[in-house]
Amino acid sequence: MRFCVSNHHLFLLKSNFRYPTIYIYSAKTLLPFSTATSTAQTHFMVDYLIQKCGLSREKANSASKTLTHIKSPENPDSVLDFLKQSGFNDTHIRDLISKQPRLLNVKVENTLKPKFLFFQELGLYGTPFAEITSRYPHFLRYSIENHLQPTITYLRSFFHTNDRIVTAIKRWAKVLSYDLQKRIMPGIEVLRECGIPDHKISSLILRNPIFLTHGPQWIETLVTRVEKFGIERGSGMFVYAVLAMGKMSETTMKAKLELLKSFGWSEQDILMAFQKEPRFMNSSETKVRAVMRLLVGEMGFKPCEIASRPKVLLSSLEKMLLPRHEVLKILKSRGLVKEEKSLLSVVNVSGEIFLKNYVIRYLDRAPELREAYMVPLGISR
Repeated sequence: MRFCVSNHHLFLLKSNFRYPTIYIYSAKTLLPFSTATSTAQTHFMVDYLIQKCGLSREKANSASKTLTHIKSPENPDSVLDFLKQSGFNDTHIRDLISKQPRLLNVKVENTLKPKFLFFQELGLYGTPFAEITSRYPHFLRYSIENHLQPTITYLRSFFHTNDRIVTAIKRWAKVLSYDLQKRIMPGIEVLRECGIPDHKISSLILRNPIFLTHGPQWIETLVTRVEKFGIERGSGMFVYAVLAMGKMSETTMKAKLELLKSFGWSEQDILMAFQKEPRFMNSSETKVRAVMRLLVGEMGFKPCEIASRPKVLLSSLEKMLLPRHEVLKILKSRGLVKEEKSLLSVVNVSGEIFLKNYVIRYLDRAPELREAYMVPLGISR
């Protein structure tokens, strides 16, 4: 049985299914009619996200769920045009929109442009800003007046210059998404209470911006660990020790200590090494093991001798230790240096000085130094 309303070309077709389907018919199209209008709108944005933004169909389907209320491409087009004019390439746009699809619905003049100008005045724009924003777009959701400006103002209190602020943001853009009052300021105040001056705090943060966002309890835990190694607050080495601790978990630290002890290090050796050069604890276990096998197993150094010069554990085997070891062997074999001259005694010598005093100086009497040292390091003189 079929009922026809010719004025509107609506046909109710008898169906074998439990519920009939209603169609809108015209000479050009035959489309299913539904009271849920979001389906057609979602399909529109799925295609848009694929064709204009470069998203995969899977990501476009997911992203489009937040954009079903968009009725035309007019505003999304204006957003994409603005991004391209601001230095965003296709890859930047794809990454940005896949993470923050709602940006296609914001007004350029009212929302995006003021924020882009804010960062441009700071010195962050073009490709560098596009790279940061495409990786960490969430800060674009925040108000300039209530969040971004107060955060930048506080950072300026110890960075002092826009260039240093921009450097910190480039290294850890997530800082712009954290709560200033609850997370950033309390952590910095802990460092100040430890007697660390602002210029050293800024250097610490530039080396590891995560100190801005982990909060006061995390920093207090690091301070406690450092003090257990015998480094007092206010000492010149304290900030470097805190930085070193901040780069490893407690589990990693314990594993490093056990590794050192397996090579005969005493508690006193470990304390001495850390107090002289905290960064040695950031060397990987693989590297520490390889260096210790060379120094202890092959060269016969005692653990206390290595602990007294912990910088050796930061040195590259291929680019420093092994080439310098070969140079000293050649020089000793020709009687050009004293037998007691050891690898540890030249670890802290700069590459330029070592080349001048131990290689170039003796090339005429030991030409094999070129092959042993200069060739492996790509030095041509």
